[in-house]
Amino acid sequence: MTREEILEKSQKENKSKDIFDLEIQQSGFKAAYFSIFGFAALISILQFAFERKVSAAVWAMPAGMLAVMFLVKFIKMRKKHELLVFIGYGILFLCLLAAFIFQLTGKI
Repeated sequence: MTREEILEKSQKENKSKDIFDLEIQQSGFKAAYFSIFGFAALISILQFAFERKVSAAVWAMPAGMLAVMFLVKFIKMRKKHELLVFIGYGILFLCLLAAFIFQLTGKI
């Protein structure tokens, strides 16, 4: 087997995906995943410092993101654990969304 044949076979197996590129995307995803909680905490602290309240919408976004992430994992992996975590984060998202709507209407 020649070098070109080995390279061609490897590219077919990897579906022309660059492993380094995939690793960079994964590290970027991890950074974004953890930073959303830092941003939400910073916004909540600033809002509480100036307005003495915290918007539920700030925390609904990370909860919604996690719900979608675990839904996708469940669809791809078909693991019961992923479904249960999705349901938990989905319920949390809906509760925070309801709280945000109540905040908008002045009921909280």
